[in-house]
Amino acid sequence: MAQNASGSWQLGWEFFRLSALGQRQHPYAEARALLERLQDETGETAVLTVYDRYRGERMFVESVASKFSIRFVPELLTWTHVRRCVVARDTRLSP
Repeated sequence: MAQNASGSWQLGWEFFRLSALGQRQHPYAEARALLERLQDETGETAVLTVYDRYRGERMFVESVASKFSIRFVPELLTWTHVRRCVVARDTRLSP
């Protein structure tokens, strides 16, 4: 639970993380097809992350790993601190 600027309470990303762990289901499976397409077009690992501004942390919720032997494979459903990073490319999927 998190209190927003207007003073009302709302569910935060932690609720969704715990919910997914408890059910052993990924509520972000709908995004997997898009991530697979992105990985096919770029050859790189494609990830879906969420950011919790109250925690100041991000969580990887779904990923499709690159087929290269050296690749980034994030741990899913674990909160991590946000670090400054450089985006290698801005990829637009073809229609």
